[in-house]
Amino acid sequence: MKPGTQPLFFRSSATARFCFSDLQAQQTAAFNEIKAHLKSHTVIVAEVEPTITVGRHGKTDKLATEAWFQTQGVDFHRIERGGFETYHGPGQWVLYPVARLETLVGDSRGVKEFVCRALTATNRVLSHFEVTATIKEGTELGIWVGRKKLVSLGIQVKDGIVLNGLSLNVTRHPKSFIGITPCGLAAEPGFLSELTDKKIDFQAAGELWAREITEEFKLLPC
Repeated sequence: MKPGTQPLFFRSSATARFCFSDLQAQQTAAFNEIKAHLKSHTVIVAEVEPTITVGRHGKTDKLATEAWFQTQGVDFHRIERGGFETYHGPGQWVLYPVARLETLVGDSRGVKEFVCRALTATNRVLSHFEVTATIKEGTELGIWVGRKKLVSLGIQVKDGIVLNGLSLNVTRHPKSFIGITPCGLAAEPGFLSELTDKKIDFQAAGELWAREITEEFKLLPC
């Protein structure tokens, strides 16, 4: 079996859109390769077009209608991950560390360890920008500054392989978290750029995050 590759980065450009469905297609391709033992892992880091996703515990009565989202230019997807409804889109990085749990933490049942280590590695990114944040568990799972949530996590484990992952809010966009109660919580989203005096380069922040995750889980490129 080959080792994984360098993290794969995807963003929309002036000539090509990168949508949530494209991200899911990349994840499916990675999953199939890992399941077939063609590689050990793939780390996908993406900024997608404005999207609302609803996890297994999402409640439609908390949401605007799917048709309404379409009128706002926002895609809508129901997906097989834990958690409620959330936003993905411009100004936010999404990171999917697609790998077997055993590869990530040495234990095929080590979901809790994976979650803890993934959030700890992500918190180091916030510390780099001099943001003091708190990792929370349970119904408020994620990384918070006060009552502002900067990082969300929702995963699915299928055939021993971790799917979906984390999101990190970097900069606010007019469509950020439009029409939803983020993660089903009575709290507001936080954005890294609004909580630090340090200058933030969006691409560099994503690369730093990918580096922290790959080093935390020793995901070596080929």
